[in-house]
This record gives sequence, C-alpha cells and structure tokens, in this order.
Amino acid sequence: MFCQHVCPVGTSDDVAVIIADHNKAKFPGTVYDETKDSKISGSICSGHGKCTPSGTCDCDENWFGERCHLMCPWDAYRRHCSGNGTCVWNPEVQPTPYCVCKRYNSHAEGYLDECTKENLFIQPNGWCSFYDKELGFDACYGKGLCGVCEDCATHSVLFLAFVVMSIIFLMD
Repeated sequence: MFCQHVCPVGTSDDVAVIIADHNKAKFPGTVYDETKDSKISGSICSGHGKCTPSGTCDCDENWFGERCHLMCPWDAYRRHCSGNGTCVWNPEVQPTPYCVCKRYNSHAEGYLDECTKENLFIQPNGWCSFYDKELGFDACYGKGLCGVCEDCATHSVLFLAFVVMSIIFLMD
C-alpha cells in the first residue's frame, strides 16, 4: 500500500551463473540467451516469476531462488530435465537446481513393467532410470540431465538377458 517493498531484480551475474552451470559441452545449443529466452538482467524476478505484494518472487516452474535467477538444467531441445525427471532445488545438496530422474525399482511389484515400457536397462541393484550414459547411473540417480540414455538396443539385449536369467532362476 505504501510501496515499502522492493521487488528483486536479476543481475548480469545471475546470467553468468546460468551459463557456467549449464552443460554446454554436452549440449552446445542450450546456453541461455537473453535475446530469445527472456531478459534476466534488470528484470523483476529475473523475468521468470511474479513479484508478490510482500516484495518476494513467486517463481515460474523450473526457476528458483530469491530472484527466480536459478534455472533447472535443460537438454538440446530446451526440455527441463530432458522431460524425464523433476527439477528440485535444495541448497544443502547443491547450490543450483538439479534433476531427480524418473526411476523405477524392478524388485517392487509392477515396476518391472515400467522398466520394460520405458526400454530402460535394469541395473544390478534392481533400479532402472533415465540417466546419462557418460556419467552413469550413480552420478545421475539424484541429479543430472535425465534421458540422455544408453542406446536402446543395448537396453533391449541386456533386458532380454535379464528376463531369461530371471526365468531360469525362478525355475530352479
């Protein structure tokens, strides 16, 4: 009512953090570009949220931080978490947002069907997940770009071997 609250504004440092945090080595075309992805520098809530009457930002989906200045990772098609995970931000885990990839436990009832449907390789520990083939399952289990998966043909062969071994084991 008395304009006592000031809405947070994005900075050029915020843009630099987004660009540095992005996996531009793997996805060269994904670098945030203020000319087409929305201006952050000087924009209220970094152009990715709405300012509330109390002077805080209510961030858009996949944007976090007091100025909505922290962006969730996206792939070459600009899909956050490659469309195969959920973006979260927990500064105690990591200072920038990260992806929790969709994952399934093949030992739980019904989840084997999900692994099969998604054509994902089942790990020796019973999990299948969307994960990065370069970084591997362990590195992307809790964070990473989800869906840069191993070759589906490899999945099919390994999955078939797993099914055959399971049948043999169950018959014994």
